[in-house]
Amino acid sequence: MVPGEEVFIKVDQTLTHDINAVMTYLAFEAIGLDRIRTECSVSYLDHNLLYVDHKTPDDHIYLQSAAKKFGVHVSRPGNGICHTVHVARFGVPGKISMGGDSHTPHGGSIGMLCIGVGGMDVATAMTGVPMRLKMPRVVQVYLTGELKPGVNAKGKRNHACSGYL
Repeated sequence: MVPGEEVFIKVDQTLTHDINAVMTYLAFEAIGLDRIRTECSVSYLDHNLLYVDHKTPDDHIYLQSAAKKFGVHVSRPGNGICHTVHVARFGVPGKISMGGDSHTPHGGSIGMLCIGVGGMDVATAMTGVPMRLKMPRVVQVYLTGELKPGVNAKGKRNHACSGYL
């Protein structure tokens, strides 16, 4: 693989949050598949929590029904912010995740390739179709020394989407 050349990658996980997820699930629904084709997809109800009228509750109801229909996990309001919960509950070193949150890339801290994208990209990733990207330049980092007490590496999980919400 050469930096700058196109590569195709299969996305293992996706995440969405309630501010922009309605469009994502409407797009996925329009594609016509009955189930997601990722190992793990999660719809987080965590950004838009102020219920001043019917719009936010209506969005949350739709997102929960779409998740149930397509096999997506739901993280209910109050569980925490999507990008941190996702890495803590579902993160697996070596997996590839695309998320509709600008902080999605922080999952790289555990050795995942996590890319923040738009809703249509998340909908496409949920179909199982490989995503076309430009091969990035790879940087090798050497860590030396010892971990401080209470600090450890994130271990690999045995099952896809084995976290709980």
